[in-house]
Amino acid sequence: MTFQELLAALEPFGGIYLAGHVHPDGDCVGSAVGLAGLLEKAGKRARILMREIPGTLEFLYQEQPGLLLEEPDGPVEALVVLDSGDPERLGEYEPYFHQAKCTVNIDHHASNAFFAMHNVVDEHASSTSEMVFRMLEEGAGDYRLLDDSTAQALYTGIVYDTGAFKHSNTGRRTHEAAGRLIEFEFPATEIIDRMFYYKSLQAIRVQGEAIRNLQTHRGNRIVLSYVTQSFLDTLGAEKKDVEGIVQILNDIEGTDCAIFLYGLGDQLYKASLRSKGRVDVCAVASGFGGGGHKKAAGCTMQGPLEESIRSLLQAVGGQLE
Repeated sequence: MTFQELLAALEPFGGIYLAGHVHPDGDCVGSAVGLAGLLEKAGKRARILMREIPGTLEFLYQEQPGLLLEEPDGPVEALVVLDSGDPERLGEYEPYFHQAKCTVNIDHHASNAFFAMHNVVDEHASSTSEMVFRMLEEGAGDYRLLDDSTAQALYTGIVYDTGAFKHSNTGRRTHEAAGRLIEFEFPATEIIDRMFYYKSLQAIRVQGEAIRNLQTHRGNRIVLSYVTQSFLDTLGAEKKDVEGIVQILNDIEGTDCAIFLYGLGDQLYKASLRSKGRVDVCAVASGFGGGGHKKAAGCTMQGPLEESIRSLLQAVGGQLE
């Protein structure tokens, strides 16, 4: 589906909303802000339904008051879902998906369920933000719809999901998209610093706790660590303060798979998994109701921490036998 085809699908509807997965990250927010900007430039009123956005991403929309809403300000006639493998990932916004007259699913996760009326899914794309850019490029290529803030949002999403162009999901077309976007006026280098290098004091302390709790299994081929909710609460840490830790674990030489868990609630943990290729972590995460990509995936674990760790180690270890 090109951007022009998306416009045609949305043409009959006035109440157009965009939404992404719970605990939105750089690609989720970047693709939503970027697509909303394109739709607005094309003459369609678009609003984003989203909560709990990390403070590091506020710069993407802080000069656009009213763009992001916690609740719809009118009937949700059309809903575009971004960066989400299934409607359950929408959390509290899932009911609006089922009520909408038109639904669109734009995503790059291999575990995507093709759940909407219109599905735009490419597991080989680096990010949903890159896909939004391609939709514009592969249509009429009307770059007049791009402006500085829209280009900045899409670039941020690409940077986030590629680990600043380091991950294996980075390809030629990814660099071409980024090259086209940085022709606009925004601080491209600072965005990379914001996403990966600027750290709060809380984030450094969370990393220290994760290193203190580090475990190795199967001759160091599996590296695992965790931080509890009580530790995070004591620090006053936010979601952004745990980001990047699983990649640090995966960078350990000789490791095939890294697992990092952090507390979300009473006996509730978010598990992030990374692989160098030997382990299909998407298959592991899918077994626990999650999903993602072969080398990067996640899921939510319910139950005592020790049992969650045991279950994940068993699932990963099964692929290393």
